Amino acid sequence: MAKSPVKLITFGFSESPVRVSGRKCSTWAAADAVLSEMARKGPSDGSYHKTDVQVEWENGATYGARVDVTSKPESLARHIREFAMFYSGRLADDKLPSHLTPEAYRDFQARQSAGSLRGYGQLLDEQDLDGDA
Repeated sequence: MAKSPVKLITFGFSESPVRVSGRKCSTWAAADAVLSEMARKGPSDGSYHKTDVQVEWENGATYGARVDVTSKPESLARHIREFAMFYSGRLADDKLPSHLTPEAYRDFQARQSAGSLRGYGQLLDEQDLDGDA
């Protein structure tokens, strides 16, 4: 099954000195360019600028994300994909953060609602999140 392409990415509130609220992008690359612009003025002291992003795909699906912008640019598609992998329970043991054991990850998954696990799985299965591939 083909994944639905991204239709619109809208930046909302941000703590960044770069004014991004209301900026709209129609591709992952354009959104990454905005994040790169923000990263050039992003903090490098371990802090970050919280930034809200809303993504809409051609099939009508939407997803709201918060990106923590630092001085290191990042891919929005990768950020959402990795978040969804973690919360869907699909993250492989060798990809877990160093502070999280496989047992603790499985315990975390067991405490999540079936709807949440399914929702993140659908996000991965049905929406284009390969903008950085």
